[in-house]
Amino acid sequence: MKGFSRYASLSRELGSKIRDSLDSEEVLKTTATGIGMALGVQHVYIRVEDTEGLLPLRAQYVGPGRTEIDPDLLLKIYTRTPEMARSGTWVVDDGFEPRWSEGIREAGRLLQMRSGIILNLDVGGKALGRIYLGQDTPRKWTDAEVLFAESVVADLGRSLVNARLYAGQQRLIRQLEEADRARRLALDTAELGRRIRDADGLDAAVRTAAPEMGALLGADSIHIAIRTTQGVSPFSSIWTADAAPPPLSLEFIDDLFHAMPEIAKARLVVCRDVDADPIPPAHRIRLKRDGIHAGVLAPIISGESRLGLIAVGQFTPRDWTEEELAAIEVLAADLGRSLARTEIYLINNQMFTDLAALDRQRRTTLRAVTLGRRLRDSLDSDRILELAVAGVGELAAADRVHLRLFDEFGLFPHRIEWTAEGVPKMGWDLLDELAPRVTELRTMETCTSADVLAETDRWSEGLVDYMRRSGMVAGVFLPLALGDRMLGRLAVCCAGQRQWTDYEIGCIESVATDLASALGNADLYAQQKRMVVELDELGRRKQRALDAETLSQELGASLDMGRILRTAVRGVGQRLEIPYIFVQTFASERMPASAFQWAAPDTRPIDDTAVARHKDLVERVDEDEVLLVEDVGDPQHNWSERLLLWMKDSYIRSFISVPVLFKGTPIGRISACDSRTRVWQGSELAFLETVATEIGRALDRAALYVNQLQLVNELEALDTQKSEFISTVSHELRTPLTSISGYVELLMDEDLPKHQHRMLEIVDRNARRLRSLIEDILMLSRIDAGHIDPRVAPLDLRETVAQVVEDLTPQAEAKGVTLVNRLPDDAVVVNGDRDQLSRLVLNLAHNAVKFTPEGGTVTVAVLSDGPDPGLRITDTGIGIPADDLPYIFERFRRGANATEKSLPGTGLGLAICEAIVRAHHGHLMADSVQDEGTTMTVILQSPPSAESAPAP
Repeated sequence: MKGFSRYASLSRELGSKIRDSLDSEEVLKTTATGIGMALGVQHVYIRVEDTEGLLPLRAQYVGPGRTEIDPDLLLKIYTRTPEMARSGTWVVDDGFEPRWSEGIREAGRLLQMRSGIILNLDVGGKALGRIYLGQDTPRKWTDAEVLFAESVVADLGRSLVNARLYAGQQRLIRQLEEADRARRLALDTAELGRRIRDADGLDAAVRTAAPEMGALLGADSIHIAIRTTQGVSPFSSIWTADAAPPPLSLEFIDDLFHAMPEIAKARLVVCRDVDADPIPPAHRIRLKRDGIHAGVLAPIISGESRLGLIAVGQFTPRDWTEEELAAIEVLAADLGRSLARTEIYLINNQMFTDLAALDRQRRTTLRAVTLGRRLRDSLDSDRILELAVAGVGELAAADRVHLRLFDEFGLFPHRIEWTAEGVPKMGWDLLDELAPRVTELRTMETCTSADVLAETDRWSEGLVDYMRRSGMVAGVFLPLALGDRMLGRLAVCCAGQRQWTDYEIGCIESVATDLASALGNADLYAQQKRMVVELDELGRRKQRALDAETLSQELGASLDMGRILRTAVRGVGQRLEIPYIFVQTFASERMPASAFQWAAPDTRPIDDTAVARHKDLVERVDEDEVLLVEDVGDPQHNWSERLLLWMKDSYIRSFISVPVLFKGTPIGRISACDSRTRVWQGSELAFLETVATEIGRALDRAALYVNQLQLVNELEALDTQKSEFISTVSHELRTPLTSISGYVELLMDEDLPKHQHRMLEIVDRNARRLRSLIEDILMLSRIDAGHIDPRVAPLDLRETVAQVVEDLTPQAEAKGVTLVNRLPDDAVVVNGDRDQLSRLVLNLAHNAVKFTPEGGTVTVAVLSDGPDPGLRITDTGIGIPADDLPYIFERFRRGANATEKSLPGTGLGLAICEAIVRAHHGHLMADSVQDEGTTMTVILQSPPSAESAPAP
């Protein structure tokens, strides 16, 4: 009983300790220690399996000099010992006894235990675990000891139940606290997300997010890095807690961004401990060097794009909760949405900015195009230049525009200046002084400067001086070029610094191009206008020339001086449409003085006073002076009082007066007068001068005609006397010549001495020559009198030629010349006068024999193979010189070689032959080469009918 009391007291004391504790681990340790010490055992091992709310628990008590047993060895023994799997209390006095299972005995050997108590820990019929009490020697366990152990185990069961209930309550409390923290975290995260989303701009959102996230998560550092996106430049925000180590560099954060494959897959990278988590060694070293031991990397995502990174750092290892990771993801998403909205805003803002710029460019372009069109539509160079400088100044919002042209055609050189309101003009004296020193004037390139005075090394001294003295700073200097030709230079200047955009320069260059084109068009228009004026003037001149030619023909059609002058004044007045025309000629040996005038219908008639006043005007001026007066009232004309009074009385206000010339000598004057002031055209003056010249020629022709008519009458009288004299002389010579020839023939028939017979032959030969000369003279007389009309009849040309050849043969033989007659077999019929054709053939053949030296040949051939019959006489005589051949058919004309050789002849034979052939409507042609011979060809007409017979 005493033992029971002690163990009961110990049980109550130990049970009280066990029940008062709600810490299951502490309860197990207290129980193991209390049982071991109370029972004096060497080893106590308590194993509690997993229960609701409790994790598996283990506790050992080891007596003095003993070591704890390996829990894995105990677990191995437990699984191999069937007694330990059954419920109840097992008391083992000596485990080596055969009644125990092999597992018990093996456990004793392994644990070096021979006795012990195995108690089942049950609560409400549910087994929670086992309690092992061990002794290395055999021991007889008392009932008090067993009851003590069972009582303590029962208290332990109840205490574990209480601990489980307490643990459940604590767990619930913790869950509630976690839920509350999660709720607060979610609310704070939502609020922060709202603030991030509502932030004014991405920069404000990021700078709001960094410190708020740090405070919300209790982190030591927050890094937010934004990469380059459309419309957003790269930037970052760094936040660190107070007294925190220096933050990580942005380069390292960006390196992490690229190094972590999870980031590339849009997932969180969670690091609870850099020493334990898989982190690249290089990055682990860097993180630990900067004091980072834990952290989270969260990508900032918008759609499919990774826009940036949030790096949450902790200087100690940290077990991140799901709520914290979710909050980081939510904030990263909010930042992504904010960044996306900012990106959209910036894109939209950029679009609006671009659209506004495009609209400005459109308006500027429209103004430039409108200005260019206005320049091109204008053909007035002054207007073009004024529009250009004002338009460029307003288009470029400039303060001063200078335009200097230095080409050399039409409207150039020129210069013009435009200034904005309130800006004084420079004046061209200063510009002309500076221009030679501005070398930029001579380049074909566009030059621009935001500040010429700050870039003096780029520009010429003259340009810098020009900008300084004009009060300008920035400028665009560009050429005006038309093709490869430099027309001038345009300077667009501003009083302040200005960065010229390419678009502004392009617009100015476009206007400059249109300006150059417009100036070129204006010049072409001016040239065309001058050409039109010149063409109009040429047209008027041509018309006046035609009028003058027509009037000249009218003047030339008459040889009466009075009619010529009347035609002249009327023609000039009608063609020039001038009311009054006066003409006056001077007295000379060839023509008398005369005056004529003409007045247009429905005008004041011209009286004798007007004629006299015109005579005064003619006498007052030089004979060869041209007067062109647009207004007689002009004081520059020093008119006599009488002339001025006549002009006023005659309503003459303007006139032209030109001399009538012939071969440069004045023979009169013609004047055209108008009752109105008049600007006389050059064509009118040219017309009047032409008509005046034609009047002079017509008057000269008329005077010449009168003189020639007198000479013709005198010559006709002389010719009549000559013809009568020749006819009389010829008939008078023929009568004694016939007597001489008759007596010579009678004497030659007498038997006379030879020397007398030779003298008679000489007399006979000269008589025949004289008779031939008389016949030629009579023939020429008949030709001149027109009495050579042939008595035409069909005849055989062969008979005529044969008769002539027969008659000339003795003469040819006597001279030693061979005379050849070539006649066709068939008759060659021609229409002709037998006597005249015989004379024709005789003269031609006689000449051929006469001019052919001894041993030569003369061939007379009748032509029948052509369309018209004829004959050809060819000799091998001395020929005709080339200079004399064109004149061989003129009267008394002989070849120079015939005269040199003193060959007899009068030079009338070929003239008579040519007249006979012409009377027969034929052709006589001569072909000769000096010293080689001559060919005479005669072509006659065939009779109308080929069957006509020749005349008998």
